[in-house]
Amino acid sequence: MSLSQASVAGDITADISLIFVDLDGTLIATDLLVEGIISAVHRDFRTLYRLPKWVLKGRSSFKARIEECVEIDASHLPYRQDLLEFLRARKAEGVRIVLATASPRSWAAAVANELKLFDDIITSDAQTNLKGSKKLAAIEEYSREHRIDHWGYVGDDHNDVCIWKAASAIYVVARKRSVLKELQPAGTPTAVFQPCHSIALATIRALRPQQWIKNSLVFIPLIASHSFANINKLVLSSLAFVCYSACASSIYIANDLLDLDSDRCHPKKARRPFASGALPVAYGPPLSAFLFIFGMALSLLSPNLLFPEILLSYVILSTLYSCWLKTKPIIDVIVLAMLYTLRVFAGGAAAEIPISEWLMAFSLFLFTSLAFAKRHAELRRLLSENRRSAARRGYLVTDLRLLEVMGAASGYLAVLVIALYIHSPETSLIYRHPQVLWLVCPLLLYWVSRLWLFAARGFLDEDPLVYTLTDRVSLIVAVLTVSIVSIGVLNW
Repeated sequence: MSLSQASVAGDITADISLIFVDLDGTLIATDLLVEGIISAVHRDFRTLYRLPKWVLKGRSSFKARIEECVEIDASHLPYRQDLLEFLRARKAEGVRIVLATASPRSWAAAVANELKLFDDIITSDAQTNLKGSKKLAAIEEYSREHRIDHWGYVGDDHNDVCIWKAASAIYVVARKRSVLKELQPAGTPTAVFQPCHSIALATIRALRPQQWIKNSLVFIPLIASHSFANINKLVLSSLAFVCYSACASSIYIANDLLDLDSDRCHPKKARRPFASGALPVAYGPPLSAFLFIFGMALSLLSPNLLFPEILLSYVILSTLYSCWLKTKPIIDVIVLAMLYTLRVFAGGAAAEIPISEWLMAFSLFLFTSLAFAKRHAELRRLLSENRRSAARRGYLVTDLRLLEVMGAASGYLAVLVIALYIHSPETSLIYRHPQVLWLVCPLLLYWVSRLWLFAARGFLDEDPLVYTLTDRVSLIVAVLTVSIVSIGVLNW
Protein backbone atom coordinates (compact mmCIF):
# COMPACT_ATOMS: atom_id res chain seq x y z
CA MET A 1 0.00 0.00 0.00
CA SER A 2 1.35 3.43 -0.91
CA LEU A 3 0.65 6.73 0.82
CA SER A 4 0.03 9.94 -1.08
CA GLN A 5 -0.22 13.25 0.76
CA ALA A 6 -2.57 16.03 -0.30
CA SER A 7 -2.08 19.67 0.66
CA VAL A 8 -4.46 21.24 3.20
CA ALA A 9 -4.46 24.35 5.32
CA GLY A 10 -1.38 24.05 7.46
CA ASP A 11 -2.83 25.96 10.41
CA ILE A 12 -5.65 23.42 10.81
CA THR A 13 -3.60 20.21 10.45
CA ALA A 14 -1.03 21.60 12.83
CA ASP A 15 -3.74 21.86 15.49
CA ILE A 16 -4.85 18.22 15.08
CA SER A 17 -4.31 16.58 18.45
CA LEU A 18 -6.79 13.73 18.07
CA ILE A 19 -7.23 11.14 15.31
CA PHE A 20 -10.05 8.61 15.21
CA VAL A 21 -9.31 5.39 13.29
CA ASP A 22 -11.80 2.98 11.76
CA LEU A 23 -11.00 -0.74 12.04
CA ASP A 24 -12.63 -2.94 9.37
CA GLY A 25 -11.32 -2.23 5.89
CA THR A 26 -9.18 0.61 7.22
CA LEU A 27 -6.71 -0.43 9.88
CA ILE A 28 -7.08 -4.06 8.82
CA ALA A 29 -7.66 -5.30 5.29
CA THR A 30 -10.62 -7.48 6.25
CA ASP A 31 -14.07 -7.38 7.84
CA LEU A 32 -14.19 -8.94 11.30
CA LEU A 33 -17.97 -9.37 11.24
CA VAL A 34 -17.87 -11.46 8.05
CA GLU A 35 -14.96 -13.47 9.45
CA GLY A 36 -16.89 -13.89 12.69
CA ILE A 37 -19.96 -15.24 10.88
CA ILE A 38 -17.85 -17.72 8.91
CA SER A 39 -16.00 -18.82 12.03
CA ALA A 40 -19.24 -19.21 14.03
CA VAL A 41 -20.81 -21.37 11.32
CA HIS A 42 -17.64 -23.40 11.00
CA ARG A 43 -17.53 -24.14 14.73
CA ASP A 44 -21.21 -25.01 14.94
CA PHE A 45 -23.10 -25.60 11.71
CA ARG A 46 -26.39 -25.07 13.53
CA THR A 47 -25.46 -21.38 13.72
CA LEU A 48 -26.37 -21.12 10.04
CA TYR A 49 -30.02 -21.71 10.92
CA ARG A 50 -29.88 -19.22 13.80
CA LEU A 51 -28.50 -16.34 11.72
CA PRO A 52 -31.85 -15.17 10.21
CA LYS A 53 -33.44 -14.99 13.67
CA TRP A 54 -30.49 -12.98 15.00
CA VAL A 55 -30.58 -10.60 12.02
CA LEU A 56 -34.27 -9.84 12.61
CA LYS A 57 -33.41 -8.51 16.08
CA GLY A 58 -31.27 -5.74 14.60
CA ARG A 59 -27.67 -5.31 13.51
CA SER A 60 -26.40 -4.35 16.97
CA SER A 61 -27.93 -7.41 18.59
CA PHE A 62 -26.71 -9.56 15.69
CA LYS A 63 -23.10 -8.42 16.20
CA ALA A 64 -23.38 -9.08 19.92
CA ARG A 65 -24.51 -12.67 19.27
CA ILE A 66 -21.63 -13.29 16.86
CA GLU A 67 -19.25 -11.77 19.41
CA GLU A 68 -20.45 -14.35 21.96
CA CYS A 69 -19.60 -17.17 19.55
CA VAL A 70 -16.19 -16.01 18.36
CA GLU A 71 -12.93 -14.74 19.84
CA ILE A 72 -10.53 -13.22 17.35
CA ASP A 73 -6.79 -13.72 17.15
CA ALA A 74 -5.51 -10.16 16.71
CA SER A 75 -1.86 -11.18 16.42
CA HIS A 76 -2.08 -12.28 12.77
CA LEU A 77 -4.70 -9.97 11.30
CA PRO A 78 -3.78 -8.32 7.95
CA TYR A 79 -2.86 -4.85 9.26
CA ARG A 80 -2.15 -2.06 6.79
CA GLN A 81 1.49 -1.43 7.61
CA ASP A 82 1.79 2.02 5.97
CA LEU A 83 -1.17 3.26 7.97
CA LEU A 84 0.29 1.82 11.16
CA GLU A 85 3.59 3.61 10.51
CA PHE A 86 1.72 6.85 9.87
CA LEU A 87 -0.28 6.54 13.12
CA ARG A 88 2.80 5.64 15.16
CA ALA A 89 4.55 8.73 13.81
CA ARG A 90 1.58 10.90 14.85
CA LYS A 91 1.53 9.20 18.25
CA ALA A 92 5.20 10.06 18.71
CA GLU A 93 4.29 13.70 18.03
CA GLY A 94 1.82 13.62 20.92
CA VAL A 95 -1.38 13.10 18.93
CA ARG A 96 -4.09 11.14 20.75
CA ILE A 97 -5.13 8.04 18.73
CA VAL A 98 -8.59 6.54 19.29
CA LEU A 99 -9.96 3.37 17.68
CA ALA A 100 -13.56 4.14 16.58
CA THR A 101 -15.21 1.06 15.12
CA ALA A 102 -18.58 -0.59 14.58
CA SER A 103 -17.02 -3.91 15.62
CA PRO A 104 -17.85 -5.38 19.05
CA ARG A 105 -15.85 -4.15 22.04
CA SER A 106 -14.01 -7.42 22.77
CA TRP A 107 -12.72 -7.58 19.21
CA ALA A 108 -11.62 -3.94 19.22
CA ALA A 109 -9.97 -4.46 22.62
CA ALA A 110 -8.04 -7.46 21.25
CA VAL A 111 -6.69 -5.29 18.41
CA ALA A 112 -5.83 -2.44 20.80
CA ASN A 113 -4.02 -4.81 23.16
CA GLU A 114 -2.05 -6.26 20.27
CA LEU A 115 -0.92 -2.95 18.75
CA LYS A 116 -0.34 -0.92 21.95
CA LEU A 117 -1.17 2.16 19.88
CA PHE A 118 -4.55 3.48 20.97
CA ASP A 119 -5.31 5.77 23.86
CA ASP A 120 -8.97 4.77 23.86
CA ILE A 121 -11.58 2.80 21.95
CA ILE A 122 -15.15 3.61 20.89
CA THR A 123 -17.20 0.60 19.81
CA SER A 124 -20.65 -0.78 19.13
CA ASP A 125 -22.69 -2.44 21.84
CA ALA A 126 -25.87 -4.55 21.95
CA GLN A 127 -28.03 -1.40 21.56
CA THR A 128 -26.05 0.79 19.17
CA ASN A 129 -24.35 -0.04 15.88
CA LEU A 130 -21.57 2.56 15.69
CA LYS A 131 -21.69 3.34 11.99
CA GLY A 132 -22.22 6.50 9.92
CA SER A 133 -24.10 9.24 11.78
CA LYS A 134 -24.08 7.28 15.06
CA LYS A 135 -20.31 7.00 14.94
CA LEU A 136 -20.10 10.73 14.16
CA ALA A 137 -22.25 11.50 17.24
CA ALA A 138 -19.98 9.34 19.41
CA ILE A 139 -16.86 11.01 18.00
CA GLU A 140 -18.21 14.53 18.57
CA GLU A 141 -19.24 13.65 22.12
CA TYR A 142 -15.76 12.23 22.82
CA SER A 143 -14.14 15.39 21.37
CA ARG A 144 -16.30 17.66 23.55
CA GLU A 145 -15.46 15.63 26.67
CA HIS A 146 -11.75 16.10 25.95
CA ARG A 147 -12.24 19.74 24.83
CA ILE A 148 -10.71 19.15 21.40
CA ASP A 149 -11.98 21.26 18.48
CA HIS A 150 -9.89 19.92 15.58
CA TRP A 151 -9.75 16.19 15.00
CA GLY A 152 -8.98 13.85 12.13
CA TYR A 153 -10.63 10.67 10.97
CA VAL A 154 -9.25 7.66 9.08
CA GLY A 155 -11.88 5.65 7.17
CA ASP A 156 -12.54 3.79 3.96
CA ASP A 157 -16.26 3.51 3.21
CA HIS A 158 -19.29 5.49 2.02
CA ASN A 159 -20.62 5.40 5.59
CA ASP A 160 -17.60 7.47 6.67
CA VAL A 161 -18.35 10.44 4.37
CA CYS A 162 -20.56 12.18 6.96
CA ILE A 163 -17.72 11.89 9.49
CA TRP A 164 -15.14 13.27 7.05
CA LYS A 165 -17.40 16.28 6.41
CA ALA A 166 -17.18 17.14 10.13
CA ALA A 167 -13.48 16.34 10.48
CA SER A 168 -10.66 18.88 10.33
CA ALA A 169 -8.31 16.33 8.76
CA ILE A 170 -9.44 13.68 6.27
CA TYR A 171 -7.47 10.42 5.99
CA VAL A 172 -8.74 7.94 3.42
CA VAL A 173 -7.94 4.30 2.69
CA ALA A 174 -9.04 4.41 -0.94
CA ARG A 175 -10.28 0.91 -1.67
CA LYS A 176 -13.13 2.31 -3.83
CA ARG A 177 -12.80 5.19 -6.28
CA SER A 178 -16.47 6.00 -5.76
CA VAL A 179 -15.69 6.90 -2.13
CA LEU A 180 -13.17 9.55 -3.25
CA LYS A 181 -15.74 11.01 -5.67
CA GLU A 182 -18.40 11.13 -2.97
CA LEU A 183 -15.89 12.75 -0.63
CA GLN A 184 -15.12 15.70 -2.95
CA PRO A 185 -17.73 18.08 -1.45
CA ALA A 186 -16.24 17.44 2.01
CA GLY A 187 -12.85 18.79 0.99
CA THR A 188 -9.41 17.64 -0.11
CA PRO A 189 -8.08 14.60 1.78
CA THR A 190 -5.10 15.25 4.03
CA ALA A 191 -3.72 11.83 3.14
CA VAL A 192 -4.83 8.99 0.88
CA PHE A 193 -3.62 5.44 1.50
CA GLN A 194 -3.77 3.44 -1.72
CA PRO A 195 -4.00 -0.37 -1.35
CA CYS A 196 -1.42 -1.99 -3.60
CA HIS A 197 -3.48 -5.12 -4.32
CA SER A 198 -5.48 -5.60 -7.51
CA ILE A 199 -8.90 -7.13 -6.79
CA ALA A 200 -8.95 -8.80 -10.23
CA LEU A 201 -5.53 -10.43 -9.77
CA ALA A 202 -6.38 -11.41 -6.19
CA THR A 203 -9.59 -13.07 -7.42
CA ILE A 204 -7.65 -15.08 -9.99
CA ARG A 205 -5.17 -16.12 -7.30
CA ALA A 206 -8.03 -17.19 -5.03
CA LEU A 207 -9.19 -19.62 -7.74
CA ARG A 208 -5.76 -21.31 -7.50
CA PRO A 209 -5.46 -22.02 -11.25
CA GLN A 210 -2.09 -23.71 -10.59
CA GLN A 211 -4.06 -26.44 -8.80
CA TRP A 212 -6.17 -27.16 -11.86
CA ILE A 213 -3.33 -29.32 -13.13
CA LYS A 214 -4.60 -32.00 -10.72
CA ASN A 215 -7.83 -32.11 -12.69
CA SER A 216 -5.89 -33.43 -15.70
CA LEU A 217 -6.47 -36.80 -14.02
CA VAL A 218 -9.84 -36.84 -15.83
CA PHE A 219 -7.89 -37.55 -19.05
CA ILE A 220 -6.39 -40.79 -17.68
CA PRO A 221 -9.32 -43.01 -18.88
CA LEU A 222 -8.99 -41.43 -22.31
CA ILE A 223 -5.29 -42.34 -22.42
CA ALA A 224 -5.68 -45.76 -20.77
CA SER A 225 -8.34 -46.79 -23.29
CA HIS A 226 -6.21 -45.53 -26.20
CA SER A 227 -9.06 -43.20 -27.24
CA PHE A 228 -7.09 -39.94 -27.31
CA ALA A 229 -7.66 -39.69 -31.10
CA ASN A 230 -11.44 -39.71 -30.60
CA ILE A 231 -12.41 -36.02 -30.87
CA ASN A 232 -15.83 -36.49 -29.27
CA LYS A 233 -14.39 -38.20 -26.21
CA LEU A 234 -11.61 -35.60 -26.04
CA VAL A 235 -14.21 -32.80 -25.96
CA LEU A 236 -16.19 -34.59 -23.24
CA SER A 237 -13.03 -35.11 -21.17
CA SER A 238 -12.18 -31.42 -21.60
CA LEU A 239 -15.70 -30.58 -20.40
CA ALA A 240 -15.04 -32.69 -17.30
CA PHE A 241 -11.78 -30.79 -16.74
CA VAL A 242 -13.55 -27.41 -16.83
CA CYS A 243 -16.35 -28.60 -14.52
CA TYR A 244 -13.88 -30.03 -12.02
CA SER A 245 -11.74 -26.88 -12.13
CA ALA A 246 -14.76 -24.66 -11.40
CA CYS A 247 -15.99 -26.82 -8.53
CA ALA A 248 -12.47 -27.31 -7.17
CA SER A 249 -11.93 -23.53 -7.12
CA SER A 250 -15.26 -23.17 -5.31
CA ILE A 251 -13.99 -25.56 -2.65
CA TYR A 252 -10.56 -23.86 -2.46
CA ILE A 253 -12.28 -20.55 -1.73
CA ALA A 254 -14.53 -22.09 0.92
CA ASN A 255 -11.52 -23.83 2.46
CA ASP A 256 -9.53 -20.58 2.54
CA LEU A 257 -12.40 -18.85 4.32
CA LEU A 258 -12.64 -21.63 6.91
CA ASP A 259 -8.87 -21.71 7.45
CA LEU A 260 -8.19 -17.97 7.77
CA ASP A 261 -6.64 -18.20 11.24
CA SER A 262 -4.39 -21.17 10.50
CA ASP A 263 -3.39 -19.79 7.07
CA ARG A 264 -2.25 -16.52 8.65
CA CYS A 265 0.12 -18.49 10.89
CA HIS A 266 1.59 -20.34 7.89
CA PRO A 267 4.72 -18.88 6.19
CA LYS A 268 3.33 -19.41 2.65
CA LYS A 269 -0.43 -19.61 3.11
CA ALA A 270 -0.43 -16.23 4.87
CA ARG A 271 0.02 -14.71 1.40
CA ARG A 272 -3.23 -16.18 0.11
CA PRO A 273 -5.72 -13.49 -1.02
CA PHE A 274 -8.24 -13.82 1.82
CA ALA A 275 -5.67 -14.40 4.57
CA SER A 276 -3.55 -11.42 3.48
CA GLY A 277 -6.51 -9.11 2.94
CA ALA A 278 -5.81 -8.70 -0.79
CA LEU A 279 -9.34 -9.94 -1.44
CA PRO A 280 -12.22 -8.98 0.92
CA VAL A 281 -13.62 -12.00 2.75
CA ALA A 282 -17.14 -10.81 1.85
CA TYR A 283 -16.38 -11.69 -1.79
CA GLY A 284 -15.67 -15.31 -0.86
CA PRO A 285 -19.13 -16.86 -0.24
CA PRO A 286 -20.84 -15.50 -3.41
CA LEU A 287 -17.78 -16.30 -5.55
CA SER A 288 -17.66 -19.84 -4.20
CA ALA A 289 -21.40 -20.31 -4.78
CA PHE A 290 -21.16 -19.00 -8.36
CA LEU A 291 -18.31 -21.35 -9.29
CA PHE A 292 -20.17 -24.33 -7.81
CA ILE A 293 -23.38 -23.53 -9.72
CA PHE A 294 -21.44 -22.90 -12.93
CA GLY A 295 -19.53 -26.20 -12.68
CA MET A 296 -22.62 -28.25 -11.85
CA ALA A 297 -24.71 -26.59 -14.59
CA LEU A 298 -21.97 -27.22 -17.16
CA SER A 299 -21.72 -30.87 -16.10
CA LEU A 300 -25.32 -31.41 -17.24
CA LEU A 301 -24.08 -31.09 -20.85
CA SER A 302 -22.47 -34.52 -20.44
CA PRO A 303 -24.50 -37.27 -22.16
CA ASN A 304 -23.84 -39.49 -19.14
CA LEU A 305 -25.82 -38.33 -16.09
CA LEU A 306 -23.44 -40.32 -13.92
CA PHE A 307 -20.84 -37.57 -14.42
CA PRO A 308 -22.74 -34.76 -12.58
CA GLU A 309 -23.53 -37.26 -9.82
CA ILE A 310 -19.83 -38.06 -9.40
CA LEU A 311 -18.98 -34.34 -9.51
CA LEU A 312 -21.55 -33.61 -6.80
CA SER A 313 -20.15 -36.50 -4.72
CA TYR A 314 -16.69 -34.97 -5.11
CA VAL A 315 -17.94 -31.56 -3.90
CA ILE A 316 -19.73 -33.09 -0.89
CA LEU A 317 -16.75 -35.24 0.07
CA SER A 318 -14.35 -32.31 -0.39
CA THR A 319 -16.56 -30.11 1.79
CA LEU A 320 -16.68 -32.77 4.51
CA TYR A 321 -12.91 -33.06 4.24
CA SER A 322 -12.39 -29.31 4.57
CA CYS A 323 -14.81 -28.92 7.48
CA TRP A 324 -14.11 -32.06 9.48
CA LEU A 325 -12.37 -35.11 7.98
CA LYS A 326 -8.97 -33.47 7.51
CA THR A 327 -8.65 -33.37 11.30
CA LYS A 328 -8.89 -37.18 11.50
CA PRO A 329 -5.52 -38.95 11.13
CA ILE A 330 -5.34 -41.67 8.44
CA ILE A 331 -8.99 -41.05 7.48
CA ASP A 332 -7.88 -37.75 5.95
CA VAL A 333 -5.31 -39.55 3.77
CA ILE A 334 -7.82 -42.13 2.56
CA VAL A 335 -10.33 -39.39 1.73
CA LEU A 336 -7.67 -37.44 -0.18
CA ALA A 337 -6.86 -40.58 -2.19
CA MET A 338 -10.57 -41.06 -2.90
CA LEU A 339 -10.86 -37.46 -4.11
CA TYR A 340 -7.99 -38.02 -6.55
CA THR A 341 -9.48 -41.33 -7.69
CA LEU A 342 -12.91 -39.75 -8.19
CA ARG A 343 -11.34 -37.49 -10.82
CA VAL A 344 -10.28 -40.55 -12.79
CA PHE A 345 -13.71 -42.15 -12.41
CA ALA A 346 -15.41 -38.88 -13.42
CA GLY A 347 -13.25 -38.64 -16.55
CA GLY A 348 -14.40 -42.09 -17.58
CA ALA A 349 -18.05 -41.27 -16.90
CA ALA A 350 -17.91 -37.98 -18.83
CA ALA A 351 -16.32 -39.57 -21.90
CA GLU A 352 -18.41 -42.75 -21.51
CA ILE A 353 -15.31 -44.90 -21.11
CA PRO A 354 -15.66 -47.92 -18.80
CA ILE A 355 -13.18 -47.84 -15.89
CA SER A 356 -11.54 -51.17 -15.18
CA GLU A 357 -11.11 -52.45 -11.64
CA TRP A 358 -7.38 -52.57 -12.31
CA LEU A 359 -7.22 -48.84 -13.04
CA MET A 360 -9.30 -48.03 -9.98
CA ALA A 361 -7.10 -50.18 -7.72
CA PHE A 362 -3.91 -48.71 -9.19
CA SER A 363 -5.23 -45.14 -8.76
CA LEU A 364 -6.35 -45.69 -5.18
CA PHE A 365 -2.98 -47.11 -4.03
CA LEU A 366 -0.94 -44.53 -5.96
CA PHE A 367 -2.96 -41.57 -4.71
CA THR A 368 -2.85 -42.91 -1.15
CA SER A 369 0.93 -42.77 -1.43
CA LEU A 370 0.75 -39.16 -2.66
CA ALA A 371 -1.69 -38.24 0.12
CA PHE A 372 0.72 -39.63 2.73
CA ALA A 373 3.48 -37.61 1.05
CA LYS A 374 1.38 -34.46 1.44
CA ARG A 375 0.99 -35.01 5.19
CA HIS A 376 4.66 -35.96 5.45
CA ALA A 377 5.70 -32.68 3.80
CA GLU A 378 3.54 -30.71 6.25
CA LEU A 379 5.11 -32.47 9.24
CA ARG A 380 8.61 -31.89 7.85
CA ARG A 381 7.84 -28.17 7.77
CA LEU A 382 6.60 -28.26 11.35
CA LEU A 383 9.76 -30.09 12.38
CA SER A 384 11.86 -27.32 10.81
CA GLU A 385 9.83 -24.79 12.84
CA ASN A 386 10.37 -26.76 16.07
CA ARG A 387 6.65 -27.41 16.44
CA ARG A 388 5.35 -30.71 17.76
CA SER A 389 1.97 -31.04 16.09
CA ALA A 390 0.03 -29.98 13.01
CA ALA A 391 -2.80 -27.59 13.82
CA ARG A 392 -6.17 -29.12 12.93
CA ARG A 393 -4.50 -32.15 11.35
CA GLY A 394 -4.15 -34.64 14.20
CA TYR A 395 -0.54 -35.64 13.47
CA LEU A 396 2.64 -35.30 15.51
CA VAL A 397 6.11 -34.81 14.09
CA THR A 398 6.99 -38.15 15.71
CA ASP A 399 4.67 -39.76 13.12
CA LEU A 400 7.07 -38.93 10.28
CA ARG A 401 8.69 -42.37 10.10
CA LEU A 402 5.35 -44.16 10.19
CA LEU A 403 4.01 -41.97 7.37
CA GLU A 404 7.10 -42.79 5.31
CA VAL A 405 6.50 -46.53 5.75
CA MET A 406 2.78 -46.38 4.96
CA GLY A 407 3.28 -44.00 2.03
CA ALA A 408 6.05 -46.00 0.39
CA ALA A 409 4.13 -49.26 0.93
CA SER A 410 1.05 -47.79 -0.78
CA GLY A 411 3.18 -46.75 -3.75
CA TYR A 412 4.72 -50.21 -4.08
CA LEU A 413 1.24 -51.78 -3.92
CA ALA A 414 0.32 -49.66 -6.96
CA VAL A 415 3.28 -51.22 -8.81
CA LEU A 416 2.10 -54.67 -7.69
CA VAL A 417 -1.31 -53.96 -9.22
CA ILE A 418 0.42 -53.26 -12.56
CA ALA A 419 2.38 -56.53 -12.30
CA LEU A 420 -0.81 -58.52 -11.62
CA TYR A 421 -2.61 -56.69 -14.43
CA ILE A 422 0.01 -57.79 -16.97
CA HIS A 423 -0.99 -61.44 -16.38
CA SER A 424 -4.76 -60.79 -16.38
CA PRO A 425 -6.95 -62.08 -19.25
CA GLU A 426 -8.00 -58.50 -20.09
CA THR A 427 -4.46 -57.53 -21.00
CA SER A 428 -4.14 -59.98 -23.89
CA LEU A 429 -7.35 -58.56 -25.39
CA ILE A 430 -5.99 -54.99 -25.43
CA TYR A 431 -2.24 -55.42 -25.99
CA ARG A 432 -0.58 -57.37 -28.77
CA HIS A 433 2.64 -57.59 -26.78
CA PRO A 434 1.68 -57.52 -23.08
CA GLN A 435 5.12 -58.75 -22.00
CA VAL A 436 6.51 -55.34 -22.95
CA LEU A 437 4.50 -53.83 -20.09
CA TRP A 438 6.93 -55.39 -17.62
CA LEU A 439 9.24 -52.45 -18.42
CA VAL A 440 6.71 -50.17 -16.74
CA CYS A 441 7.26 -51.82 -13.35
CA PRO A 442 10.92 -50.80 -12.83
CA LEU A 443 10.07 -47.28 -14.01
CA LEU A 444 7.31 -46.97 -11.41
CA LEU A 445 9.47 -48.57 -8.73
CA TYR A 446 12.13 -45.95 -9.45
CA TRP A 447 9.59 -43.12 -9.41
CA VAL A 448 7.94 -44.18 -6.11
CA SER A 449 11.32 -44.74 -4.43
CA ARG A 450 12.62 -41.38 -5.64
CA LEU A 451 9.45 -39.63 -4.45
CA TRP A 452 9.86 -40.95 -0.91
CA LEU A 453 13.60 -40.39 -0.91
CA PHE A 454 12.94 -36.74 -1.67
CA ALA A 455 10.17 -36.67 0.95
CA ALA A 456 12.55 -38.01 3.61
CA ARG A 457 15.09 -35.33 2.65
CA GLY A 458 12.45 -32.59 2.89
CA PHE A 459 12.56 -31.67 -0.80
CA LEU A 460 8.85 -32.15 -1.52
CA ASP A 461 6.34 -29.35 -1.78
CA GLU A 462 3.25 -29.68 0.42
CA ASP A 463 1.24 -30.76 -2.63
CA PRO A 464 3.12 -33.77 -4.04
CA LEU A 465 0.66 -34.25 -6.91
CA VAL A 466 1.39 -30.76 -8.25
CA TYR A 467 5.10 -31.44 -7.67
CA THR A 468 4.81 -34.71 -9.59
CA LEU A 469 2.98 -33.14 -12.54
CA THR A 470 5.61 -30.39 -12.81
CA ASP A 471 8.76 -32.39 -11.95
CA ARG A 472 11.00 -33.01 -14.98
CA VAL A 473 12.04 -36.54 -13.98
CA SER A 474 8.42 -37.49 -13.27
CA LEU A 475 7.41 -36.22 -16.70
CA ILE A 476 10.20 -38.24 -18.32
CA VAL A 477 8.97 -41.35 -16.49
CA ALA A 478 5.44 -40.60 -17.72
CA VAL A 479 6.61 -40.21 -21.34
CA LEU A 480 8.59 -43.47 -21.17
CA THR A 481 5.59 -45.27 -19.67
CA VAL A 482 3.27 -44.03 -22.42
CA SER A 483 5.87 -45.06 -25.01
CA ILE A 484 6.11 -48.56 -23.57
CA VAL A 485 2.33 -48.91 -23.49
CA SER A 486 2.14 -47.72 -27.11
CA ILE A 487 4.71 -50.31 -28.17
CA GLY A 488 2.66 -52.99 -26.43
CA VAL A 489 -0.41 -51.99 -28.47
CA LEU A 490 1.28 -51.80 -31.89
CA ASN A 491 1.41 -54.70 -34.29
CA TRP A 492 5.05 -55.35 -35.09
